[in-house]
Amino acid sequence: MTRRLDCFIQYFVFYFTSVKIYFSFLLAEFLLDCSFFKFDLEKLLQLLTFEIYSYQRSHLL
Repeated sequence: MTRRLDCFIQYFVFYFTSVKIYFSFLLAEFLLDCSFFKFDLEKLLQLLTFEIYSYQRSHLL
């Protein structure tokens, strides 16, 4: 039972993180499409890099 719960938690964390990264990329696409919206591309890339790093780190632990 504990192993099933552990697998479920790992799957949930993987799924949630994947969805978060996916929506971050969607947000980036939306911001790039909006020519009237001024934003800092470097900060956006830092956010995406942090999300990917967090995802990788959570799976190594």
